[in-house]
Amino acid sequence: MAGERITAVRLGAVIRARAAAAATEAHTSGSCGHPAAGLVSALYPAAGVWCPDCGHDAVSDLLLTYGCLMCGHPARAGLTQARAGEVDVLLRTCGCCLTADSPAPVPGSPDPT
Repeated sequence: MAGERITAVRLGAVIRARAAAAATEAHTSGSCGHPAAGLVSALYPAAGVWCPDCGHDAVSDLLLTYGCLMCGHPARAGLTQARAGEVDVLLRTCGCCLTADSPAPVPGSPDPT
């Protein structure tokens, strides 16, 4: 499709951990039951694992989310897809969280150094 672009990015440890946690929660919650089920929303992992035909609501929710799922800052355009086991976890993140190897400090918390 015109205007679409896929960019390969080396995901940071923080987002990989978030994707693994979302995948685990989704597997615990169940599946849409279709053979092609292999997608998880990091926004609502309790919705379970779903296939492309069943995931319209989950994808819409992610696309309409303005903030990064990790820190709340404005998110990058589009979705990030992180592979976690047998599923692809879809996330909305900002550029900083996408590649972070340690969690961002919580605003107002004391400096750990």
